[in-house]
Amino acid sequence: MSTKSAVAKLDKTRSAILAAQEALASLPDRPLPHDEAIARAHDLVDSQARDFQGAYRASAFVQPRITEAARNFLNVATVTSQGPQGAALTAGLLAWLHGDAIKAKLKAEIEAMELADALPLTQREPERQRLQAQIEALEIEEERLLRELEAAGEQVERRADASIEIILAPDAELSGEPMEKAA
Repeated sequence: MSTKSAVAKLDKTRSAILAAQEALASLPDRPLPHDEAIARAHDLVDSQARDFQGAYRASAFVQPRITEAARNFLNVATVTSQGPQGAALTAGLLAWLHGDAIKAKLKAEIEAMELADALPLTQREPERQRLQAQIEALEIEEERLLRELEAAGEQVERRADASIEIILAPDAELSGEPMEKAA
């Protein structure tokens, strides 16, 4: 391969490495698909409604005497002023009273979102592994090209984040197989 074409291929390989690294870095921030996001929202509303323990709280009304719990059942204003615990109680009360309406509204809002790069939770680990393998294969190709250029008398700098294992690997180990990481 000519020096000019090797340099062009090196540039293309480095661009591909950068793109794969960016894809890997953005993987945790990719949104969930609509159906998973809706299920997650519904689960949260249901959980808050359960945590409110409406049936237990309603049991205060079956006592022969009106208890303090019965008097304060819907006194959200005093509870809300009690910080995070009051806020959780208020959220639970709303979820218990209006859970279906809250879920319907959340579903509509989520469905209206544009989620072009959505990725299900179950596919994240395989995607991470695929991207890591792709980066490793590209880095091996990059090192082969660098060595070819060096053998032709060219001096080319390595990337600052290049894999040390690949840089130090003997030529025979750059066969395209995934390299074993040092322990």
